[in-house]
Amino acid sequence: MDLSNEIDDIFDESIENMIDAEVANRNKKISLEDAEIKVKKIREIDKATADQIGPKPIKRRIIPYSVSMDKLLKIYDNFETNVVNNKTIKYLWAADYLFGGRITETLNIKRGDLEVVTKKGKDGVKRAFLNCNLLTLKRSKVKGNTTSVRQVITPIFGKEARMANDILEYSKNFDNKERIFRLIFNSKRDDLESERTKAWRFFHKVDYGPIRVIESNGKPGYRENYLGATHYLRKCRLTHLHNYYNFNEQMIKVFAGWSSTRMVGVYVNVSLDDMIDRFSSVGD
Repeated sequence: MDLSNEIDDIFDESIENMIDAEVANRNKKISLEDAEIKVKKIREIDKATADQIGPKPIKRRIIPYSVSMDKLLKIYDNFETNVVNNKTIKYLWAADYLFGGRITETLNIKRGDLEVVTKKGKDGVKRAFLNCNLLTLKRSKVKGNTTSVRQVITPIFGKEARMANDILEYSKNFDNKERIFRLIFNSKRDDLESERTKAWRFFHKVDYGPIRVIESNGKPGYRENYLGATHYLRKCRLTHLHNYYNFNEQMIKVFAGWSSTRMVGVYVNVSLDDMIDRFSSVGD
């Protein structure tokens, strides 16, 4: 719908209100015909103004490429020195990456949502995993706000082991029904919106650069210093699940809590080095 049509709709819906306003202002009766004439003149003026201004330009953002898992682990090891000396923020950052959740989902994690499970792989070896229940809030104008729970899992072995073990050890300081990453304590009730803003401010101090980006004009670019926001960790995790652990689109969809695989191509980026690694893994 173009701008002129939007103006038409707005005035069509408010014509009776304008009649009432006219009556109130002049303290006399006004016919529907006279009011429609006034509205028609206003439409003509606004249409002419819209034609002169033109459509509102679309603001495009840069799209950053994901950094490597080794880079994230290095940031984690130096988090309290380079970002903020606060273990709650540090472990929240790690959990936001490991579980690939939206920041409000990660902030909602309670001690009872975490569980260590042992599973046997195809090679017959039993390994430990950290299972987490993420509470998702879905907003809908039609159905209203609803919640759902999805399970995500991360290994307690390999590169990410120290992150998972630190989160698990930290969670032991809380009761099962208590949120472990609560950032605001002076409120009588949980205020996730304010806590999300606070988390964003801390996460935005993390320097992920140098990294490659897609500029707002669609061309490839580069950032010497890239200060990522909370959702950037979700992008990194989903990319790593694909590139390092060979997750297919369906597995990524389930892990991310999506209803389709449409968003996989938006979040997951594959570089030339990733392709070379895949070819090299097969051998000669």
